[in-house]
Amino acid sequence: MKRQATFGLFFATVVALNGPAQAAGRANGFVNLVPPAQAQGYRQSLPYLDDAALEATMKSPDTMWYDDKAIVPAYQDSMGDPKGLRPNTIDSSFINLAVPGGWQRLFQKKGKFNFPFATGGADVAENFVKVNFWIPPRANGRVLPVAYWKLNFSRWRWLFPVGTKFGEVMFVRFPDGEQRVFEIRVRTREIDKWHNEIFRPFLSSAELSDMIKAFRPGWPESAALRNAVAKLNDPNNLSPRSLSTQFFKGTFDTVNGHADEVPDFGDDSLAKDLLQYSTFRSVKSVPWKESGAKITYAASTRSKASIVPAGYDGGMFPVTDSSCLRCHVDGGRQIENFYPDMVLYGELWGEDEIFSWHPFETSAFLSPGGDIVNFNNDNRRIRQELVSAGLVEVFNSGAHPAHLYKELPRAWGYNPMRSAASQGLKDYVTGFSVKP
Repeated sequence: MKRQATFGLFFATVVALNGPAQAAGRANGFVNLVPPAQAQGYRQSLPYLDDAALEATMKSPDTMWYDDKAIVPAYQDSMGDPKGLRPNTIDSSFINLAVPGGWQRLFQKKGKFNFPFATGGADVAENFVKVNFWIPPRANGRVLPVAYWKLNFSRWRWLFPVGTKFGEVMFVRFPDGEQRVFEIRVRTREIDKWHNEIFRPFLSSAELSDMIKAFRPGWPESAALRNAVAKLNDPNNLSPRSLSTQFFKGTFDTVNGHADEVPDFGDDSLAKDLLQYSTFRSVKSVPWKESGAKITYAASTRSKASIVPAGYDGGMFPVTDSSCLRCHVDGGRQIENFYPDMVLYGELWGEDEIFSWHPFETSAFLSPGGDIVNFNNDNRRIRQELVSAGLVEVFNSGAHPAHLYKELPRAWGYNPMRSAASQGLKDYVTGFSVKP
C-alpha cells in the first residue's frame, strides 16, 4: 500500500519557497505554469489509478499543472466597445451599472459562474479544492499545438488537437486544513467529441461499507460507524433530490434524482485513510446505489470530513459523455443568447468545450492585486511562453490538418456573425496578424 502525500500546509509552503512560476519552461512543448515544487506536490498527492498508463502520464514531470492563479479564469467580451478579456472575479459594478442585476444572473459569487457553468456536481460544495492538468499530444517527437484564430467581430477561438487531455484533480479539504483527492476527471479530445472518464476510490456504497470494516476492524464499537455501515448497506434509504437552475435558461433541464447521504464517521482520520490508500477506478456508467427505479451515481454528505465534500451533487449525473456535454457544449456561447438585454456583455468562459484554459497573458488583463487593467483597450495578448514552447500557433490548414483539428458540432452559432463552422476557419484567419 502506497502512502499518498498530504496536501495542506505543504502546499502553502511550496508556493512560498518557490515564488512565481518560471516564465518559460522547456522549449519542446512544456512550460512551468506553476512552480516546479508545487507541481511535484500535486504529483505526490495522486492516488493509485487502475489505469496504469494514465497514472504514469499524470505523474510525469512533462504534465503541465495549473490552478486559478496560473491560468486566471476569464471570459471574453467581444461585442461592442470596449472589448477584451474579463476575469471571472469581475466586480459587479462593471455589469450592474448598465444592466441592474446583470452580474447576479451570471455569477453565484465572485469568481464563480452560476450553475451549470462552475464545476459540475461541486457547484455548491463547501470544502472543495481543485487543480487542473493539461497533456498535449505529440507526433514524431513534436508537441501538437493548440491552433487559434480570431473571428472578424473580435472573438478569439481555438481548437485542441485530437489526443489532448485535460483533467481536474478534486480534493476534500478537512477541518484541520489537510486535503485528500476524492475524484479525478479526465477529458480526452477525439475528432468529434471529448471522451470523459471519472475516477473515484469506491464504486458503490456496499464497497465503501466493506472498506470501513477493513480499515477499522473495531467498527462495531463505534455508534457512528455502526450507523454509517447500516445506512450504506440499506438500498431503501435513498432520498429524493432535484437539481435545476433559474439562470441560463434552456441549458439545463431539471434533474429529478436521489441522494445517498453518507453519515459523519465521527473519525476524521478514517475518511483521510480511505481516500489516501484506495485505488481509484473509472466509474463511467456505474451506479453508486440503486433500488428499483431509484438510483444515484455517487455519494453525498453533509459532513466536512468524509469521502466527498459537503454539498457534493455528483450523484445526480451518470458519468457519460452526454452528461458532460450538457454543460461543456455552451463554452464560449454569447451571453445574449440567455439574456437578450445583455447584448454587449460577452461570452461564457471556455472554448472547444474546455472552461478552465485560455492562451492569454494574465498581466495584460489583471493587476497583481486582482484588478482589471486595460479595460478600455483590447487586453487579450497571447502568452509568449506558450508560443515559444510550441504549445500554441495561429491556425493554418496546412499545418493543422482536419483529421487532427476539427470544430465540434453545436446547435448554436455566433450572432450576429455567421459561425466559424458555417463560414470556415480559413475565412477568419485571412489577414490576421498576431500581436504579442
